[in-house]
Amino acid sequence: MMDNIISMVKDKVASVIGSDTDIPQDKKEETVKTATTSIIDGLKSSIKPDNISSFTSLLGMGGSGTQDTGQVKDNEITRGVESNVVSSLTSKVGLNQGSATKIAALLVPAVIALFAHKAKNSNGSGFDVGSLVKAFTGNGNSSSGGNIMEKVGSFFGK
Repeated sequence: MMDNIISMVKDKVASVIGSDTDIPQDKKEETVKTATTSIIDGLKSSIKPDNISSFTSLLGMGGSGTQDTGQVKDNEITRGVESNVVSSLTSKVGLNQGSATKIAALLVPAVIALFAHKAKNSNGSGFDVGSLVKAFTGNGNSSSGGNIMEKVGSFFGK
């Protein structure tokens, strides 16, 4: 499950970063790595026992769907993850604030909408809201969740 999550985030990030002309070619790989890690880390730190309902609501389980990017962008979890991405891109990659903010505003709602779509259309694939919560909170064994940041590192050869 966690491998699927990381792969989905990395693929989405790579597609956005690859076409962004504001990012120098020599920084694209590091930008993909940093953005992927900071999105996952931001989601992980945002999902706490007292706000799991906010996360499930964000994924469309508590009312209207999250395919509406306006709803996704106005969510507290989204804003927190975006802030995490901006901070990481400016401090670790050296992107300017404007470029980092633009990238975060494009990526984070798109990744969350992707999770919502996958969770709503799991068709027995095991990719549901409960599995996402377990993966991000670390509940469960290492094959279903475990240490998410170690798994992220493995996708980048660490």
